[in-house]
Amino acid sequence: MTSREQRRFRMRASLGEQLGDEVAEDLMDSLPPFDWMQIATKDDIRRLEIRFDGIDHRFDSIDQRFEANNRRFDSIDQRFEANDRRFDSIDQQLVSISRRFDGTDQQLEANNQRFDSIDRRFDSVDRRIESIDQQFEVMERRFDLVDQRFDLFESKLGTRMLRMSIASTVSSVGVLSGVLALLR
Repeated sequence: MTSREQRRFRMRASLGEQLGDEVAEDLMDSLPPFDWMQIATKDDIRRLEIRFDGIDHRFDSIDQRFEANNRRFDSIDQRFEANDRRFDSIDQQLVSISRRFDGTDQQLEANNQRFDSIDRRFDSVDRRIESIDQQFEVMERRFDLVDQRFDLFESKLGTRMLRMSIASTVSSVGVLSGVLALLR
């Protein structure tokens, strides 16, 4: 039997003699079976609140980045629309050129080179879009990690709140024991 268990046993026996077995058992059941140093204090909670304020600030920063990215996407959309209009114009020019210079190999070669350039541009845009998709995946993983951290915090906070309630009850028992000791 550990010294802690021995002290609890002696306390239970003393309370049983003074208050009766039923009251002593109830009082002992209200004592925590762990060290008081394991109970969270208001300072501990304040430190956590400060850390969460920092996390909130980081989320605000991420939200701002998303808004900036949305503006960039709008700009990219506008560029695509402008490119579509340019492509429509190029298509019209190609039809006109095709009618006028149907048999001219040099003109066709120039048009082929233009299309190659456009394909390279699309390839570049595709790579950029893939990069953006990868960045979103990274952000989703980060949000998952933050969700896991919040779940862990909620679990720990619930345990600490229970420990604080038990500590309050034990303190009340201690005061009651002291009063009873004085009354004897």
